[in-house]
Order: sequence, then C-alpha cells, then structure tokens
Amino acid sequence: MAVFAFIVDNVIDERSTAIERNRLQEELMQKEIRICELEIGRLKKYSSDLEATVQKLEIVIDIDNVRKEAERVMGTEFFQDLMNQVAVVKRRRPTESPTPIPQPVWLNRQSDSLCRCRGTAKRFRSSSRSRVAGEV
Repeated sequence: MAVFAFIVDNVIDERSTAIERNRLQEELMQKEIRICELEIGRLKKYSSDLEATVQKLEIVIDIDNVRKEAERVMGTEFFQDLMNQVAVVKRRRPTESPTPIPQPVWLNRQSDSLCRCRGTAKRFRSSSRSRVAGEV
C-alpha cells in the first residue's frame, strides 16, 4: 500500500506542478504581450516624432534652396538690367494717382445686366421679324 500511496502522491504532485507550470507560462505570455504592446506604442510615438522632425528639416532645406536660387537669379546681369529698367519706368511715371480701369457694363450689377440682356434679345427678335415681314 505504501507504494500505491507513493505513486498517488507523485501523480498529484506532477499534476499540481503541471498546473503551476501552465499558469506561469500563461502569466509569462501575458507579460510578454503587454511588453510588446508598450514597445509598439513607444515605437509609434518615436516614428511620429521622427516624421515631424523630417518635415521640419525638409522645410528648412526648401527655404535654403529658395534663398540660394533667389540669390543666383538676382545676381545675374539680366536681372540687374531688368531692375534698372523698372527704376527708370518708375521715375518716368507721373506721381499723380493712377486712373481707374473701367469695368465692362455687364460686371456692374447682375440684375441690371440681366435686364439689359433680355431687352437686347427682345429688340433683336422684333427687328429680325420686321425685316422678314418687310422682305415678304
């Protein structure tokens, strides 16, 4: 009987050890999942920070390129001649206020222009009818 009791004790110990091992493995897996989730969140934040930094650097590079191109263009003889011509035109221009540019009649008021268009169309129809009637 002692042997049978020993075997039963061993089976019970093995079973409780297996249950404990499974619980610990599950706990370990849950902790690894949580660590991975935290790491993913940290990496996403780091990635978005890097993208923002790259965007800022691209803007700085673009501004520097524009400045370099502007300096290159403004340093050309053609540009200097053009600026001299502008200065001459500005000196020749009278100092009085510029005359206003007249706007076409149809831009003044929409309702007024619609009436004019309808009236023109009516006049055109009536004059074409009279010509046709006069010819017949």
